Amino acid sequence: MVAGVMAVMTASAAIWSSAPETAAGWDAVLSPSSGSVTTKAPSTWTDMNSGLKATWSLDYVWQKTTKYYSRGKNGVTLGSKSAGLKSMTLSTESFVGTISKVTLKGAKSNGNAIISVVVGEEAFLINGAANATLTSTSTDCVFTGNASGKIQVILSGNADGKYIGFSGLEVVYEESVVTPVLGDIIVTYGEDATPVVDGDILEGVMEGTVFTFSAENAESIVVTDFENTTIAQGVATADWAATVTDGEELTVTATLGEEEKTFTFMLEVVEAPQPVLGDIIVTYGDGIQVAENDEVSVEVGTTFTFAAENATNITVERIMESLLVVNEEANTATWTPEFAFAQDGIIVTATDGTNESTCEFYLTVTEPVLPENEVWTLVKSVDELAIGGKYIIAAKDAKLAMANTNNTNNRKSTEITIQENSIVNPSETVLRLTLEKDGDTWLWRTLNYLGTNGNIANPQVYLNSEANNNRLFANNPQEANLNRRNSSIEFDDNANAIIKFVNCKKSEVIRQIYYNGKSAASGGLSFNCFVVEDEDYKPVQIYRLVEPQPEAPAFDLMEDDATKVSLMSTKGELHVWTVEYDKDGNAVKENGEDVAASVLAKAPAADDTAWTNKVAEEGENYEIYVPVTAGNYLSIRAKSVLGDLHSEELVKNVDASGNIISSVEGVAADYMNSPVEYFNLQGVRVAADQPGLYIRRQGSKVEKVAIAR
Repeated sequence: MVAGVMAVMTASAAIWSSAPETAAGWDAVLSPSSGSVTTKAPSTWTDMNSGLKATWSLDYVWQKTTKYYSRGKNGVTLGSKSAGLKSMTLSTESFVGTISKVTLKGAKSNGNAIISVVVGEEAFLINGAANATLTSTSTDCVFTGNASGKIQVILSGNADGKYIGFSGLEVVYEESVVTPVLGDIIVTYGEDATPVVDGDILEGVMEGTVFTFSAENAESIVVTDFENTTIAQGVATADWAATVTDGEELTVTATLGEEEKTFTFMLEVVEAPQPVLGDIIVTYGDGIQVAENDEVSVEVGTTFTFAAENATNITVERIMESLLVVNEEANTATWTPEFAFAQDGIIVTATDGTNESTCEFYLTVTEPVLPENEVWTLVKSVDELAIGGKYIIAAKDAKLAMANTNNTNNRKSTEITIQENSIVNPSETVLRLTLEKDGDTWLWRTLNYLGTNGNIANPQVYLNSEANNNRLFANNPQEANLNRRNSSIEFDDNANAIIKFVNCKKSEVIRQIYYNGKSAASGGLSFNCFVVEDEDYKPVQIYRLVEPQPEAPAFDLMEDDATKVSLMSTKGELHVWTVEYDKDGNAVKENGEDVAASVLAKAPAADDTAWTNKVAEEGENYEIYVPVTAGNYLSIRAKSVLGDLHSEELVKNVDASGNIISSVEGVAADYMNSPVEYFNLQGVRVAADQPGLYIRRQGSKVEKVAIAR
């Protein structure tokens, strides 16, 4: 379609001129305009009394950060001895037509500034030259040429500590009259703005679909139905939400003065389907789903989520206590039990205003229980720290650790039992922290910090250092302030931890955590943060939780589906490495991706316990397809990874029928006198130059052997 255009007719020459003769006159055209001297120079210049409304932009490069600007009856002065102006540009795109002359009136500079003028792509001339040098004497700088487009008056090269001034600006141009032309009518509909063609027949359009009608330069847009009733109208555009109809012709009419254009199309609109109330979905923790009449037991602080598609209200009620715990005007809601209670019936009700669905289950909420065999061991070097590990900060030789009770100015201590450099089974009142990394620095995050109400506070609380008040903790820190919570950690020969906070607020000093052996102002012993160590403050030590090594992942042959096997880690992340081999022992796929015949499999060596290839989180079922080619087999290596702890590897070889094979049974040689070859238990060809178990192949004979040397 042809859009609307503008018909341009050239008229006689015109002059735009602005040269105020008073400070008040400059106030009227320059912005800002308050005061005779300001530190902010004007950014625009718009003279409303010059016929054409032309707006000029003023852009500067100052010699120093200080800026000087003044105006009076003799014009404008920019820059001074202490605040020199290096250069500036006055520009505008307000003039339509051919420009023949640009004059900067009363231009002057005591720093030999150079003036030039560019219109569009053409450099205008002054006295036959492309530029002129200003002096301290005010001069009208007249530039002539013949061009159209953006005007730029450029002053450059002013000396340091000098000024530039001028008293006015004038442009001579051929004034143009622009006549708009009515554009074609454009009709679109739906979120994707699907275009409609004149004469189209649209069927099955959903009720409520929005149609947009437009025509460039139109003074009026009117849309009528087959009864000539107006259903939408506007100036250059109009919108209409479709209503149900069996089919009718719509007419769009666009007008500009005496000119008129029309556009017609046929339209059938059907009723929008009514939303159906979905079943209630209840999940908790990491997405564990609750079924009808389930018996669920969780700890205090576990969050439940309730959702039902198209619901307008969700309520959750404890039946035995007749207690409404959730009433949310939405299709989803959450609830986090804050205290323990014995088993109670929970009824979830979702409604869309007309229909209602329910889900009932039984819930027991218990207090968090610490493991009986929890052991925390002394950290002696940075190498023993790990991202995501759990830590306790304790006082050296004092059998005291940071407590988790709320106190913003210092951290109270609580008793602990230390035996052979280990904290034995610490109570719930001992503060636990975890570590994260931000570049080369550590971030401390609290795990069981209690707020003033006695509940575990926002887990975003960070161990903190504020130079102005010695705070070690702050609630709800902002991301932008994390640099004040970064720390470096060092250890001396006696396992004393030197925890230094960097980029502290205000004074930018490094502060360190120490144990205060004296009574704190509010009573009791405390941990605090100090600029320097003295005899009243003792060093701290760090203890880490020793997590038991996770068990190998569980393996399932999935006997009801011969095409797949599955794995799951019950503690830690699931890491899996697979290599598929053909009947000749060549790797053809690795981790599901094709491997070229000339490329050796890059699977980790059998003794590499640190390899990583995470495929699922703890408790997630991970399914693997067995080979589809008869004679091929799949070597599967899997392990559970918890922090820096790796379980023993689970190794399985599965054939194309989904059966476990104990050796590389599909490997055969072309003749009986083939040389001896060795494979590891994963089916990868190796040199067998280290002690261990191998698969030995010679010809068609394949057997498992133990090599000890």
